[in-house]
Amino acid sequence: MSLDGPHGATSLGNTRLVKHGIAEDESDFRLHVSFAVWRAYFFSTRAGQAALDNGKQYETFKARQAGVRFVTGVGYKVPWQDIDGCIQIDIPEDIRDRFSCEWGDSTSKKGRAAVDIAKELQRRGLIPFPSLSQEIDDQEMQMKGKDIIITANWSLQVKCDWWGGHTGLRLQTLECNPLNRH
Repeated sequence: MSLDGPHGATSLGNTRLVKHGIAEDESDFRLHVSFAVWRAYFFSTRAGQAALDNGKQYETFKARQAGVRFVTGVGYKVPWQDIDGCIQIDIPEDIRDRFSCEWGDSTSKKGRAAVDIAKELQRRGLIPFPSLSQEIDDQEMQMKGKDIIITANWSLQVKCDWWGGHTGLRLQTLECNPLNRH
């Protein structure tokens, strides 16, 4: 991929910071995976948005994509304890061993590892998604083994937040994507 822009950006991607991040996020919940401390942080997206509006002044951060000489993301470092209902989940050692990555790995590789960790934590029941239950009164349904119907239909935004558990979860508010990486 050739870099032909004045700042090392390709002609394919956007180079201007635009509102993008937690404020525009349509997910129900977020899971930030912090490889630096081998913990994940689970919270409702609404609670993360509210943390940015709580009147506290948080340290800002600026992010850059590898190979780009200008800022590609801006946001705030928010202590996980300042996000209402946020829980800290220790990532079991066997999951660490299976899905580890290094700081210098590509954004895509780190993101893939974070998603794999999230899937495994969810499979093991370590992410406390809320659910609704309905007791079944219909005797015929009960005879078929359906005493309670449990429903949960939630979306989860997964973030690789390498240092988040150490320096504050990074809640991004502006982004550009000059290299079209996802």
